[in-house]
Amino acid sequence: MVESTAQRAADLNYEASVPQLSERVVKVRSPRPMRVDLSYEESVPPPSERSS
Repeated sequence: MVESTAQRAADLNYEASVPQLSERVVKVRSPRPMRVDLSYEESVPPPSERSS
């Protein structure tokens, strides 16, 4: 009985931590592509400057 309850508690703790981890990953990953896109747009001149 003790082992089963401990296993259930561990499963509940794991399930509770999964959404938090996924949210953290999204929050950490989302700014990075934006920064890459901004730096890429800044490094590449606009089409008007390219044609001229």
